[in-house]
Amino acid sequence: MAWAHAELTVTETTRLAADLPMIAVNNQAASYNTPAVWRTSGSWASGSSATYTNVISYATSRLWDGLADPRSRGNGIGGGTLTYLLLDLANVTFDTIALISHDFDAAGTTAVAVQIADDNAFTSNLQTIAQWSSAPWLGGNTRRLVDVTLGGGLHVGVVVGARYSNVRWMRVQFTTTSEPSIGEFFLGQRFTLPHRPEFSDEIVLDGETDTAESEAGLIHGVERWAGRLNVAPSFVPDSQTYEDIFRDAFEGMAYGTAPFLYLPNPNTNVRAAYLCRTEPAMGVIPTGPYARAVKLPLVEQAPFVARET
Repeated sequence: MAWAHAELTVTETTRLAADLPMIAVNNQAASYNTPAVWRTSGSWASGSSATYTNVISYATSRLWDGLADPRSRGNGIGGGTLTYLLLDLANVTFDTIALISHDFDAAGTTAVAVQIADDNAFTSNLQTIAQWSSAPWLGGNTRRLVDVTLGGGLHVGVVVGARYSNVRWMRVQFTTTSEPSIGEFFLGQRFTLPHRPEFSDEIVLDGETDTAESEAGLIHGVERWAGRLNVAPSFVPDSQTYEDIFRDAFEGMAYGTAPFLYLPNPNTNVRAAYLCRTEPAMGVIPTGPYARAVKLPLVEQAPFVARET
C-alpha cells in the first residue's frame, strides 16, 4: 500500500509562523513490523545487517527507548561512502522528525537524509522528506536535528510542510567516513498551541551537585548534572477545542509515561526541541465561571539542550 501525504493545515502553518509552542508525541519509530537495522545496501531486499545492529551495546532498540543516551551505531563503514538506517514501520503517521544525541561531526558525516518509499528495495515512489548538511553539527557533535516542515522544498507540491501517513518503508541515509550513531530517532505527531504559556519566556534550568568534606575540612563538589529544563508552564484555555489539545496530547504521552518533544519556539529555534517527561496526571482546573487552567510539568531528559555546543 502506498504512503500518502497531506499539507499541514492553515491553522498549523499560521501558528508555526507565529512561533507558538508545539508538543510532539507518540514516537512512531517504536511502532514497527521489524526492528530497525543498519545496512550499507540501502535496501531491505538485499545486503546484510551491520554487525552492531543487534549487539546490546549498540542495539537499534535504543533509538525509540525514550533515552537520548546511550546510542545505536552502525558498523563496517568504509571511507567516503553511504550507510543507512532501515526502518520497517507499521504504516505510521507523523509530521515531525528529530534526531537527538548524535556524533555526526566526529564520524565525518557530511549529509543526512530521511527517505520513504513504497517497497522494501526503495525503488518505488522514493521520496526525500527531510535532509541536513554538516552545517548544523560542525563544531559540536551532539547538536540535534529537527524538522517540523517535512517535505517543504523537497517534495514537489509541498510548500510549507506535510503530514505523512501509511508509511512503512523508511530509511535514513548518511554520507559519512565512519560509523555514525544516534541516541533517539523521534517520529512525532504534533499539537500546536494557540497561545504561549502564562509565564515569562525565561527558560528555567536546574542542576545537582554531590559534595564531600574531607577530615581537613575541604569541601569538594562533583556535578551530577546541570542545565536541565525543569518548568511547569501554565496555560489558560479559552475554549473546549483548546482544552482538548492537552487531553489529546496527554493521551499521546501514554498518560505521562512516555517521553515527548516540547518546542517553545518551533519557527525561530526549531533545534531547541526538548525531550521531556511529565507527571502521570493532568488536570484542567476551573479558575472561574468560564476560565480554565492547565499546568504541564516539563522535565527534560539528558542530554540537555543547554549543554549542547
